[in-house]
Amino acid sequence: MDLLTCAVTRATARVLVHLRRFPNSGRRHYGSKARPQRETLGTYRALRHFDEFYSSVFGDAWPSVRLALLCPKKPCALPNTLAPSVEDVEKQLRSLGALSLRNLCERRAGMAASTREDDDEPATSLKLAEPHEHADSAGCTTAEQSFDEGSRYMPPNDTSSPLMSFVPSSRLVYQEEQISEDSYQGFYKPDVDVRLPIKHWPMGKATIFPGKLDVAMFATGDISTFPPPRRSGKERLLDYYLMDGASVLPVLALDLQRGDELADLCAAPGGKLLAAMCTGLIGSAVACDASSSRVKRLRECLQSYLPEKLLQKVTVLHRNLLSPGFMEHQSFDKILLDVPCTSDRLSVAEDDNNWFGQKRLQERLRLPQQQMDMLCQALTLLRPGGSLVYSTCSLSPVQNDGVVHMALQQLKNATAQYVIVDLSEAFASLPFRFFGGCRYGQLALPYLPNNVGPLYVARIERIS
Repeated sequence: MDLLTCAVTRATARVLVHLRRFPNSGRRHYGSKARPQRETLGTYRALRHFDEFYSSVFGDAWPSVRLALLCPKKPCALPNTLAPSVEDVEKQLRSLGALSLRNLCERRAGMAASTREDDDEPATSLKLAEPHEHADSAGCTTAEQSFDEGSRYMPPNDTSSPLMSFVPSSRLVYQEEQISEDSYQGFYKPDVDVRLPIKHWPMGKATIFPGKLDVAMFATGDISTFPPPRRSGKERLLDYYLMDGASVLPVLALDLQRGDELADLCAAPGGKLLAAMCTGLIGSAVACDASSSRVKRLRECLQSYLPEKLLQKVTVLHRNLLSPGFMEHQSFDKILLDVPCTSDRLSVAEDDNNWFGQKRLQERLRLPQQQMDMLCQALTLLRPGGSLVYSTCSLSPVQNDGVVHMALQQLKNATAQYVIVDLSEAFASLPFRFFGGCRYGQLALPYLPNNVGPLYVARIERIS
C-alpha cells in the first residue's frame, strides 16, 4: 500500500469514527422544529400571491417588475447638509462616480421647458446627465446616460381599472388551505357619485428639490454601491444616510416651505424625516411611531445626523396614530404618513415576521382598513392650506389608490375639504420608472436599470 492510499484510509477512518460519535453533526439543525416546507415560507407565499394578482395589474411588464423585485435594490446617499463637512462629503460622493439627482432633475426640467417653448409638444427623448468640466461641445458628458422618456410611464395592462382587476375573488384556493378574503375584497366599495377633485402641480417650477436637499445616485444601469458613512466634526455626525432611491419621493411631494411645522406620523427608521430636516426649511417637527423598538431606532438615527441645535426642534413620541385623543389639539402645515404595508420587496426576501406568513394572515387582510383609518385620522391634523403625503412600499392598488379613495369618500361630508394633487408633472424629471395606471398617486416601479421602490406616493391638500 503506497503512502497516498494509507493517508486516505486513515482520513476516512477518522471521519467514520467522528460520525459514529456525533451522528447528527453534518446536518442543519432547526432546533426542536421540523425543517420548514417551502409552501409554508412567507417569501414563497408572497411571491405566489404577487404572481396571481399583480400579473393582472401590470400585464406583460410583470416579469420585468418581478425580476427587479427579486434583485438587490439601488441605494442612494442623502448627504448630511447639516454637517459642517458637507462640501467634502459631496466631493467624496462625486469621486465615487455618483451623480447629483438634484442637478440631473434641474437639467432635464430645463431641457423639457426649452422643448415645449420650441415645439409646444412634450419631449419624446431626453438625456440623463450630470454637468461636468469635461463636457463636450454638444453639452453631453462622459457620465451621460440615455433615458427614453417613453419608458418612464409603464401603461396599465388594459383600459379597465387596475384597482378593480386586482380585487381578489372571495376564495383563494392554495394547496394547503382555503382562505376567505372577503374582508380584503369588501374594503373597496367606491360610491359612484363621489368625484374627487384634482389639482395640478404648477408648470415650470424651477426645482422639486426644496432648500438644501440633494441625493447622490449612480447613473442608470450602474450597480455600484456606497461605502458605509463615516463620522466627522466635533459632534461626530454621520456624513450621509443610505436609503432606497425612491424614498426621497414623499419629501419632494411635500413641497416644503420655510418655517413649515411638520409631522411624521410613522417616522421610524427616520430616513424621510431626516431628508426633510436636510432641507433646512423645517420650523419644527413631531415624529412618532407605534413601536417602542422603532422609536429607539428613530432616536438613534436623529442623534447620529442632527446637530444638537436642530435636535431641539424635533419632538419624538412613542404614540399610535389610532389611539384615542391622538394630538387632538394640534395641527400641522405638512404631514408625512408612510403607513404600515405589505412591504413587497421585503416580503419576497425575508421570512422572519413576513406579512404573508400563516400567522399574519388576518393582520394582512385588515391592512387596507387600518391604512384608511390612519389616513382619515391624519387628515384631521392638517391646517387649511396644508398638505399630507400618503405613501406605501407596496405595489397593491388596494393599499394605494384604493385607500386614498375610500378615505376621502369617508370624509366627503366633513367640514374640511380636500383635493388630490397630480404629481406627474412634479416627478417628470426623475429617472425612475412609474406606473401609468394609478388614478390618484404615483407608483415608482422596480426596474433593473434604476432598481428602486416599489414606492407609492399621493399628495392631499386641505383647501378649507
